[in-house]
Amino acid sequence: MYHGHRVVLHTVRITQSMKLGGEPASSNIVPLGDGMWPMLLNYDRKVYRNLDRNCRERILRACLGDADVNAVIATDVTGVVGYGSIHKKENDAYGIRYVYADDADVVDALLQALLADVPESSLMYFWPMVGKDVPERLRGGDLKTHETALRMYTKAKLDIDEDYAWLASAHLP
Repeated sequence: MYHGHRVVLHTVRITQSMKLGGEPASSNIVPLGDGMWPMLLNYDRKVYRNLDRNCRERILRACLGDADVNAVIATDVTGVVGYGSIHKKENDAYGIRYVYADDADVVDALLQALLADVPESSLMYFWPMVGKDVPERLRGGDLKTHETALRMYTKAKLDIDEDYAWLASAHLP
């Protein structure tokens, strides 16, 4: 068994102010399309440095390709600077699966795009990496902190660059 990274479960009810824009984003946010997979996988290599690329592509396509998942990519003049996804859960709840980004401004732009179609008052689950603040956009009046978890792996120790990892995946029902 290999230790991974620590994450903290938070929940919050989505408000209109969380969905509204702030400063104009310096990155362009676009839905993940078929032609973007090579760029996404190249960026993902910065985050997950030691994973077999074929294995990682299968994982990402399974997690991001589901009908109930909205995945977006952030780009600027240099290329991909982040990506994120959100999925619909039971009982009108949503969960953020991934947000990987170069910096907090890209995280905010990704979250704004991901929250755009989430109905107000929906319950949102998300797992920030331990050591990272809850993104400003997700701080609301009913923000709740739950348990801390340690991600564990059975096949290999993952070399994750936590500078890029903001919100991690946690596949809860």
